[in-house]
Amino acid sequence: RRDGRLLIQAEENARGALFAMAAGPGAPVRKLVPGGSVGGVAEGPDGTLWFTHQDLSHPPEVHSCAADGTGWRPRTAFNDALLGQLLLGRVEERVYKGAGDADVQAWVIYPPGFDPKRKYPLVQVIHGGPHATSADAFHWRWNGQAFAAPGYIVMMVNFHGSTSWGQEFAASIVGAHGDKPFTDVERGTDLLIAEGNVDPERLAATGGSYGGYLVTWIAGHTPRYRCLVNHAGVYDLLSQYASDVSQGRSKAYGGEPWDGLENIDRYSPCRFAAGFSSPMLILHGDNDYRVP
Repeated sequence: RRDGRLLIQAEENARGALFAMAAGPGAPVRKLVPGGSVGGVAEGPDGTLWFTHQDLSHPPEVHSCAADGTGWRPRTAFNDALLGQLLLGRVEERVYKGAGDADVQAWVIYPPGFDPKRKYPLVQVIHGGPHATSADAFHWRWNGQAFAAPGYIVMMVNFHGSTSWGQEFAASIVGAHGDKPFTDVERGTDLLIAEGNVDPERLAATGGSYGGYLVTWIAGHTPRYRCLVNHAGVYDLLSQYASDVSQGRSKAYGGEPWDGLENIDRYSPCRFAAGFSSPMLILHGDNDYRVP
């Protein structure tokens, strides 16, 4: 900024946060926007900050605030009329003990008109990456509210390997892509079943790319999901060496095809196909060069 302060857009706890840092060594960092996710930050002639803001229940609209974060308010309402026609579910943030008893964060979206006396089917919506996040944002494809609308409880777990909890958490699955994330998702499912609103006989899981990988890993390691949806999922880790991006695979998978094939196979879902029993819908594109 013109006053020498640095504006920083960065992920924090599955949110796209906006920070300001004063000039000089040891300067404090201040978060300007609470909750949700910001984008497209620009400074106006008078120092006002302009940006888009969204969350799991609201698509992006233009917002603004003063340079110190005060006076934060919406400036557009393009979607208010359409949103007024929709019934949206309650969103909760959960933190629970995942793999290694480490804290894992997840979003839970309840169906519109949720009745705490009823049991509902559960859908685990698993993000791709894996070094990405299910963010507090209005995703146009993997939209938590859209999944919840037919009458499902939706859980979106930010498992080990997800970003915005630091480098150690993100790197904790390197060489073992199926290990901790599977445990994290399963413990999330256990948590919601124990709370009493999820029917353990009506469980589903869905995901794309790495999310499809984990769905396929789930298929080979537990029969409890009644159905699975695998969008553009990685089935055979070795096939990723034929993708349009192959650098870094040896680090991610723990070996090269010619020097470490055993490590690659250890977390390749295709090696556990003998355990498949849940029906799986597979969606894939002929020209998907990222996931052959």
